[in-house]
Amino acid sequence: MNFLAVQIVLYIRAMLNNKIYDLKERTFIFSAELLKLTKRMKYDCLNSIILKQVIRSGTSIGANYEEACEGFSNKDFKYKAAVARKEAKETNYWLRLMLATDLVPTKEVPEINHLITETKEFVKILSAMIK
Repeated sequence: MNFLAVQIVLYIRAMLNNKIYDLKERTFIFSAELLKLTKRMKYDCLNSIILKQVIRSGTSIGANYEEACEGFSNKDFKYKAAVARKEAKETNYWLRLMLATDLVPTKEVPEINHLITETKEFVKILSAMIK
């Protein structure tokens, strides 16, 4: 199969799965979804600590990946991609903690679960890039 045919197949699969394969765009959308979700959350002294942490780590995934793509060398790329992976793992932790401690309203549970799944996929993708 030639290059163009492969690109067409990937595009069709993406359209059928409604999945974004561009990691820059995917991490950007993740950050936007995370920010929109946290804006809807109750903000009190307990939640504020966790919300700040999940916002910092969650938005850092895409920012660090963007930096990795502009790396000066393969070593630089791998280092910055590893930082993005670390941030994805931390974000996963905070999201799971929000669920475990009932800080998330019931109506937001599906959205949190979606974000948790995304962080897991980011870890796998970034891990593969680092190897």
